[in-house]
Amino acid sequence: MIGIDINVLLRLLLDDDAAQGAQITQLFDSHVQALGSVRIADVVLAEAMWTLWSVYRQPKAARVRALRALLEQPAYGFEDRAAVEQALDAYAAGRAFTATFDRGLRGVAGAEVL
Repeated sequence: MIGIDINVLLRLLLDDDAAQGAQITQLFDSHVQALGSVRIADVVLAEAMWTLWSVYRQPKAARVRALRALLEQPAYGFEDRAAVEQALDAYAAGRAFTATFDRGLRGVAGAEVL
């Protein structure tokens, strides 16, 4: 089993660097032999979804598709797959939000400023 960090996960999701993509393929070819062999920690997943929105300006639908694609691949393991699936379903349906005191997020979809 191997764990991947935010940078590797973003390269997988964005497929925007051929050289790094080749390195990831080589890594996976060498170390991924079983279900759940590639561990994606909750914090890495959350940071990746935030980065896709805040840096890459991906729309919600694209982020939902990206996460669903990860969940469909049996090689990827999550801390709690069922919780990730439940959170994704709630987010996709518009029933999930992040509570914050950050007034800079006022008006941002998915943020509820307290």
